[in-house]
Formats: sequence, C-alpha cells, structure tokens
Amino acid sequence: MTDPKTYPKRPKNFFFSFMDEMCRTGAVHDIGHAGFTLCAHVLTFENRFHWRRPANFWNSQIEEILSVKDDQVRRIRQRCIDAGWLVYKRQSKSQPGLYWVTIPDFHTRMDAGSDAGSDAGSDAGYPETYKHRNLETPRDASAPRKKVRFSDDDRLVAEYIWQQIQRAFPETKSPNLDSWSDDVRLMCEHDGRTHKRIREIFDFAHSDEFWSRNILSPAKLRKQFDTLLAKTSGGHSINGERTGMLPETKPFSLFEGAKTK
Repeated sequence: MTDPKTYPKRPKNFFFSFMDEMCRTGAVHDIGHAGFTLCAHVLTFENRFHWRRPANFWNSQIEEILSVKDDQVRRIRQRCIDAGWLVYKRQSKSQPGLYWVTIPDFHTRMDAGSDAGSDAGSDAGYPETYKHRNLETPRDASAPRKKVRFSDDDRLVAEYIWQQIQRAFPETKSPNLDSWSDDVRLMCEHDGRTHKRIREIFDFAHSDEFWSRNILSPAKLRKQFDTLLAKTSGGHSINGERTGMLPETKPFSLFEGAKTK
C-alpha cells in the first residue's frame, strides 16, 4: 500500500471534475486515445475503491485493456505522466504498479472570499497543490507554450505511409516518425482530413507511377492533397466510391482507435 500522504485526498465529485477537465482541455490530443482510455480505467478503479487508495494494475492487464504490447504500455503510460494526467508508482516485481490520476493546473473554480453562501469545507479535500490556481488567468505571452503532441492514430498513419514507401523504395532513409506523425496531425486538425481519407489518398498516389515518386512523406502528401483529391474525383475511385463527393469530416469519437476488450 502506498503512503497515505502520497495518495491525494479527493474532493467531492472528483470523478466528474476529472472527466470534464479532460474533455474541456482536449487531453486526447496530448495523450492519444489509448492514453485517454488508460486514465479512464484508472479513474474508474479509484472510484470503485471509494478514493481510499490508488488503482493497481499489472502491465499484462493494461496490455489486455488497450490491446497493445508491453513496450507500447510503457510509451502510453509515460505520455500520460508527461502530460500531467497520471501518476505511476512502480513496486517490486511481485506486486502490481500503483496508478492514480491527477488534473494539471486544476483549480476549484470557487472564490470562498467573495461567495458568502459557499460551503467553507467545499474544497477542503483538494491537495494543497490543487488549491488557489486559476486556469482562466491569461497566460503570459512570453511563457513557452506546451508542445502539441500527435495522437496514437496519427502515429499509426505515419507508420503505414513509411511502410508502403519502404516497400516500394527499399533504399529510402528512415524518417523522423515523430515529425511525420505531427504532419498527419496537422492534416487532421488544420485541414479537416480524416485518418481514413489520408490513407486512401496516399494509396491512390502510391499506385500512380509519377505521384509515387513524389509523395514520399506526409508533408508532401499534405501539400498535394487537394490536387490528388481532384484527380480522384475526375473519373477515378477509391474503394469503389467517388471520393470527390465524400465529405472530409465525420462524427468525432474520443475512443476512436482505442481498442478495448
């Protein structure tokens, strides 16, 4: 069991506060769908224990929950930790790891000094590090901004593109897959593409003798995306559908791409 001073006391309605903050701040873009799912499972188990102790998981259990391999568990977990949403305490080999969720820069959204009708004990359950912080305070323009991170789905598309290019051109040098993943993210977030459409348009370009030699990275694909899309609508088809008539967006799901059992 972890030191009770280490595991934070939970305020009333913490479950809903945590989920609200994750959705409001777009945490899925920082930690990926798998990371979001991991945090949700940890939160659920903490709630099941009535907030008295951390959740405890073996790596093999997380592998099953997320349908990933052991090395991916470590990468997903570390991404959640780096983003400030998760705490992990490793124990001995004969004991499962301890997990609990945290809320980065969380504040109570209550001003006890100005609200005479508020419950004086309403924020008593918050750890000291959570109190008196204000997310609504404008950020100093000179302060460094948090680096935007690509999702697991962005990474999968980048790896898919690299695999196809490597298969066609074996002598191609290995790319920076983090950079490629970020280019995929830009196509989705800034250009309104979907991961499915990105793969389809890349496959179309990859099947053409000219374009296959010119589209050798997600950045090149992004630059020529509209041109390639126009070509597919001019009598060409992808998977039997006239792509020029298909919308570029689809309903958003927080759990898209996160496999669970």
